[in-house]
Amino acid sequence: MEEWRPVKGWESSYEVSNMGNVRSLDRVVIDKNGVRRSVYGRMLTKSKHTNGYYFVNLCRENSTLMRDVHRLVAEAFLQHDDYKNVVHHKDHNRTNNCVENLQWVTNYENMVESAIYHSSTHDYKDSHNLLGTHKCLDCGKLVRYKSVRCKPCAAKYIQRNYKSHKLTSDEVKDALITNRGNFTQAAKAFGMSDNALRKWCKKYGLPTRSKDWRH
Repeated sequence: MEEWRPVKGWESSYEVSNMGNVRSLDRVVIDKNGVRRSVYGRMLTKSKHTNGYYFVNLCRENSTLMRDVHRLVAEAFLQHDDYKNVVHHKDHNRTNNCVENLQWVTNYENMVESAIYHSSTHDYKDSHNLLGTHKCLDCGKLVRYKSVRCKPCAAKYIQRNYKSHKLTSDEVKDALITNRGNFTQAAKAFGMSDNALRKWCKKYGLPTRSKDWRH
């Protein structure tokens, strides 16, 4: 059964239901010319953000405020602690704003829940490493998304590789010409950093700036 409660902060003008609907109430308003007129209540039309959430426009004193429907429902029907200020959809369907599908969580909890859901259903890129999927190849510590090694291990690897891998002048030239002066991409072919490759350029008297190789 649909239950209606006042919208927080708009108690005399709007109500929201446990099913995710919003309606206005019969009321008297004063327009910009100072004239009092009666306004009859109606069900509000919900629009959708580009991110998939529903919102409605609430009007007061000739101004309009856009409010997300899921937050209106949660504020009216769900109690929460101050540190939990994000409304999470349990089924990850952003259009399902029934109160049973909503819960207050922290921002971090919301990110973890989304990461777990998308990792099981899509090709999810764990860019914040919330699931601990990115680890250093050498020591196993957690690293950032797309990183292969942590900073200490990367420094050791680069130093070791620079000393052991001796490049010829032709190898350096071919790599930089092929990659149009992109030192980062060229260095990957030798398993070293772009700075290490620049050291080899200096050794052979070759340009160390990308723009010099592009031409």
